[in-house]
Amino acid sequence: MANTLTLAQSSLKTLDLLSDSVQNCVNSSLALEVADTQSFMDTPGYDNVLNKLLTAIDAERILHQQIATKLGNAFASIKKFRNRIAKVVPAVKLPQEILVCIFETASAERGPVTNRQKYITDTKTLFSISHVSSYWRYITVNTPTLWSRIDVDVIAWRGNKIPEKQRALVERASNLPLYANFLLGQGGFPTELIPLLNRASFLNLAAFSCSGLANIDSLEDALTRWITNGPSNSVKNLSIDGNFPVPIMRHLSLGRLKLHAKQHLYSIQVLRLRHVSFEWSSPVYHGLVHLELSDIFQQQRPTFQQLACIFAACPDLRVLKLASIHALDVSYERSSTPSVALHKLELLDIVHMPHAILNLIDPGPNPLTVRISMSLTPLLPSPVIDFLKRSNTTSLYILIGALGEIGAIHEVLGASKSLHELTLDYSNCPRMSRVARQYTRSGAQRLNLNILRIVVGCFPVRTLCKVIERYNINTLVLKDHDRSFQPGLERRLQDLVGHLIVY
Repeated sequence: MANTLTLAQSSLKTLDLLSDSVQNCVNSSLALEVADTQSFMDTPGYDNVLNKLLTAIDAERILHQQIATKLGNAFASIKKFRNRIAKVVPAVKLPQEILVCIFETASAERGPVTNRQKYITDTKTLFSISHVSSYWRYITVNTPTLWSRIDVDVIAWRGNKIPEKQRALVERASNLPLYANFLLGQGGFPTELIPLLNRASFLNLAAFSCSGLANIDSLEDALTRWITNGPSNSVKNLSIDGNFPVPIMRHLSLGRLKLHAKQHLYSIQVLRLRHVSFEWSSPVYHGLVHLELSDIFQQQRPTFQQLACIFAACPDLRVLKLASIHALDVSYERSSTPSVALHKLELLDIVHMPHAILNLIDPGPNPLTVRISMSLTPLLPSPVIDFLKRSNTTSLYILIGALGEIGAIHEVLGASKSLHELTLDYSNCPRMSRVARQYTRSGAQRLNLNILRIVVGCFPVRTLCKVIERYNINTLVLKDHDRSFQPGLERRLQDLVGHLIVY
């Protein structure tokens, strides 16, 4: 507040100086008018010259008067502001609604890897805020929404005894649905945290890894307590990260509880599993709209028949992400398992998966975004082309590695007619520029591309300009891995496209 008052006072002094300067300009104009009149009195035709000078001086005088008026108004406004400074409420006494917004912003921080939401609440910050004053403590304790997004680090506790701060957290969370993130250590799940576990609508469980090993028992114990003690239809979003740097050959035992846990498991709509899996016949895979499976170890990997059963149990599935949950194949063999209708699918993301997985999915007519990352094995065009023909793929992302077949991308791009957004990425593959040259000369010009995303260096400059002009691209997104993008190229591309984004 003192800084604001000092700034206002310095502004007043500046305005006084400006006002004096303007007045001097006006006086100089009057003197100039008299001098000019006398000097031209004896000159032939001085009347015309004098009239022009007087007109110019009048215009300058009007301009100076306008400036003086504006400065006077500003001076009056600052006087009013200075009179109101003393009436501003101190920060510690701001209204409760404003303080709640400030506390929410101050306690927001980025969540862990397993947390797909953008921010979670930093409970340590909230506890510090509550000790500033009795007024702030009253607001934090009696505002349950501040405690609805919590991050609990169980591994920092001594044994299973809950610290006083965490016990206060349980009390303050009231009865709101929680966004709860638990980092679990050794031993069982603390009994006093069961109320939080039972009320969580977003539940993230992660095992702590130490010396290359992680304890899966804590995950199983937490899930068992949630199922046996929690209310029905509580968790809508379940994320579990085994966090195993080395393979641990175990399933989570939730499948054994399916008879008396069916009502709970059917309430889950979003399921994310990494380094862990339930038994593939578990009802936890039923009725999902979002499914992510990644890094499943060899002994627990599902068969194509088991995946087909999971897809069939999720007819409303909109997002499907599969990464390294099946053995990679170099040669393509069409699976004998019939495809499953997923007509509401919006995003299909496959990473290091066998190509035959595409045959299990019947995507339907809805617009679809497809992401294919095959940096460990060659990209085989035939299954991808077949899938593109069966789907309405409007956005396609392709990542290949050093083993990527150049001709494969050429064939894939020539097979899609509904594509309007294309992303080409590569991993240590200097031959991608040849792909770009072939692409511009190919029959893929039937495409109606609107958005193109590429890696800087993937397309030569001339080829890139030809691609933009040929496909009438209005949005170009460049991914600059090594910060080699030239400003001159940016200006050149900006003239060709409506929107240019470089990151």
